[in-house]
Amino acid sequence: MATHQWKHHVFISFRGEDTRHNFVCHLYDALCRTGLKTFVDNQLQRGEEINTALLQAIQDSKVALIIFSEEYASSSWCLDELLKIIECYETHGQIVIPVFYRVTPSDVRNQNGSFGKSFAEHSENPRYSNKIQKWKDALTKAANISGMGPDANREDDALIDLIVRDILEKFKHPSPRSLEGFVGLKSKISEVKTLLASGSSEVRMLGIWGMGGIGKTTLAEAIFAEVSSQFEGHCIVKKVGEEWENGRQQMLLEQLISGLLEQSDVKIDTSP
Repeated sequence: MATHQWKHHVFISFRGEDTRHNFVCHLYDALCRTGLKTFVDNQLQRGEEINTALLQAIQDSKVALIIFSEEYASSSWCLDELLKIIECYETHGQIVIPVFYRVTPSDVRNQNGSFGKSFAEHSENPRYSNKIQKWKDALTKAANISGMGPDANREDDALIDLIVRDILEKFKHPSPRSLEGFVGLKSKISEVKTLLASGSSEVRMLGIWGMGGIGKTTLAEAIFAEVSSQFEGHCIVKKVGEEWENGRQQMLLEQLISGLLEQSDVKIDTSP
């Protein structure tokens, strides 16, 4: 089987109406702080048909993180995303992590509760007559994959920490195949690792210089994904110069500590 070409570490599938402005926003920030290249669709207005660019983004992601919430199944768009995710899971080994956010695996697996209500509404739409069973089958398959179960005593921040740790663990010891998917980077990664003198206990600082748009950030992220497991603490802090000039030094420090400790919400009190 040919090696698949991964362009993103994580794709997040979610229902924006009930998760976008709180849980998913914080989850996305936490993933990015640890250096994981994460794709999230920020279109607030969606049509009936899922666009090809989004389908491609799903296919190009190593991990698909599905946030099953109460209104997830009410969106035909989300259900079509799920169909593509299950296809990628079955055909080229995409890692799928279901997160049951204020719903149970049984709700998803058997289309109970709000999921059952959504499918009752979908069944009245003739446009979906040939999709409903495919959607149900995909939900059942996804719910049977090991994921993050509901916990009435778990706050959102704790759940986010758990998700981030789980994904980081999956990237912690990458196989030779896992980085081949980052298009055109294999030889560059090898060159940079030589410059870094991997295995040395001495401090190394490396600058990657070049005009905009040539892939400097992508190269840095790919190297991070490969060598970060060699260190007890590791993180990526982006746009340091820009944020520093805008007076956000404290925010940069909080991002650094959050990434090193793998905690999603570190706050530093600088008051006297």
